[in-house]
Amino acid sequence: MKQRYAFLTQFIGSNYHGSQRQNNAPTIQEELEKAFSLVLRQKVTVVLASRVDAGVHARGMVGHFDLEVPPSPLDRENLILEPSYIKEAPRIADSKTGLNFHKTLCHLNGVLPKDISVLQITKVDSKFHSLKAATARTYTYRLRVGGQRRPLDESQTTFIYYPESFDLKRLKRWSNMLVGSHDFSGLAKKSTTKVNPVCKVSECSWRRSDEDNNLFIFKITADHFLYNMIRIIIGTQIGIESGKLSVDSLEKALKLKDRQFAGITAPAHGLCLEAIEYTLPLFDII
Repeated sequence: MKQRYAFLTQFIGSNYHGSQRQNNAPTIQEELEKAFSLVLRQKVTVVLASRVDAGVHARGMVGHFDLEVPPSPLDRENLILEPSYIKEAPRIADSKTGLNFHKTLCHLNGVLPKDISVLQITKVDSKFHSLKAATARTYTYRLRVGGQRRPLDESQTTFIYYPESFDLKRLKRWSNMLVGSHDFSGLAKKSTTKVNPVCKVSECSWRRSDEDNNLFIFKITADHFLYNMIRIIIGTQIGIESGKLSVDSLEKALKLKDRQFAGITAPAHGLCLEAIEYTLPLFDII
């Protein structure tokens, strides 16, 4: 019999070729599968809720895997999962399988690379699917405009030098134009996989950091995203603000569904997957 588990993971994507397993390239999925298989003494296949590009980070990626239960008497003493949230019952074992989440997390994070961590694990119904059941995904993009580079956050923040041209009111107005259901073909890279080009964007906004006036933070939430869509939206707005593109470039790319009006694809390292939403919450807010 198999039991399905969902988990919450966080990672810095700088050293990986994206989230999805590839041949001869380090990925987040590969590292998670190696760690789960080693700790749980079974071959574990992980399904992640969103595919991210090389260099992109995640604060709240969700995934799931199946585990054969019950374990043998010998393994039962060593298996290390638990049936509830860590904060609620950190050391309570499941009466049927003897699994303990607290120990699992300790062992997993002991063998995972330092830039990947599993934060929580919980039991889910066998019909749950981390990718297909997701109702929305939220990303942020960190952009430092002017001032000086900050080495401590350089791996997760894109730096450009246009201190006088960036206008928060214009950025907010253009972002608000993207809210709603639109065909984003003109603001995405063509993909070999068939994905519905119409994305429903529920939130799209810019703000300045309260602690750093030079740091602009873009936030977008949608039911799904096209390939490179967020980075092209960012690149187009940077192009407009720097004077390299006309002020109506974003609108033309969206309405005419034509990539030629859009700007460059912004660097990956400024992008972070913040959260995956489901009909019912799976994990504590991070």
